[in-house]
Amino acid sequence: MQEIINMYGEEELDKILRDINALSNLYANSIDIKNQPTVDVESRNICRAIEKYMKKLVLSSNMKNDERLENYRNVLLSTLKKDNTYIYESEFLNLPKERLLGIMTEDTYNQFSSYKSTVKNYCNSIYNKILKKEEVTKNERHILIDFLNSNIGTKDSEIYKMQETMIKSIINNEIECDFYDASFFVSYISNEEAKEYGHEVVSNIVIFTGENKNARGYASQYRVNINAEYAVKSLNSDNKEDLADLLHTICHEVAHTKQNKDIQTNICNKDTVDILTDKIFRKELSKDEFKYYISNYYFESGEKMLKKQVL
Repeated sequence: MQEIINMYGEEELDKILRDINALSNLYANSIDIKNQPTVDVESRNICRAIEKYMKKLVLSSNMKNDERLENYRNVLLSTLKKDNTYIYESEFLNLPKERLLGIMTEDTYNQFSSYKSTVKNYCNSIYNKILKKEEVTKNERHILIDFLNSNIGTKDSEIYKMQETMIKSIINNEIECDFYDASFFVSYISNEEAKEYGHEVVSNIVIFTGENKNARGYASQYRVNINAEYAVKSLNSDNKEDLADLLHTICHEVAHTKQNKDIQTNICNKDTVDILTDKIFRKELSKDEFKYYISNYYFESGEKMLKKQVL
């Protein structure tokens, strides 16, 4: 949790929470790009960090009559009107009941709980239709995938089983994937891989432009960004090697976040030495006259080491 918060810093997140207009705009942008790729996904990442920061605040302090809590609640209610599955993505609303009753009435808590049950039951009905091979509309499928994507990292065994089933259907080419499916797939695989390293990541499908247009993915701190067009194309390919390549790319970028974690926590090992050396070389020798990055990307020590680890 703290790694995601630290990407922006508690002081900056606190400043946003105290500015209702800035907070509203961030959440509005985040919902707009939730399942549709864009060149800039930072608003979504910041909202994820805010969710974790709010969770930390509620767990560590008394927030009654707190301006930050009031602003967050108002924006949360507006967000739920646009996207009802966000009730599962909100880490605040998924806190233990005893914590929430310290900052809301039991009646309000029960209303939220009832709302969560309604959303889950509806999505479960769509899921059961798919299991029975019954026809579902594109909108129904999007609602289900959105719900499952909002529950990445869930401890609910029933929802986790639903996620596993839909991931298998994507892998087996049972449906033609779109950006919703690609976003869910990248988030699910990234989260499962990050568990192996003991930390969290925020993952997105992104439209790559300019010199990076044909790149498959990249990592920055605890962010994992995968080329949206590449992800959708790989998932819909009849060639299983394309799917394997996508899986490798996601795991490779998550492995970079582990390198970053080791560097930030002053863990000295061959991996951190390699990646720091590579960063220096890229900065100093990646000018046009050297063409260093293009010609050496897969042969640099850090990259080569990661390829071995994730294969």
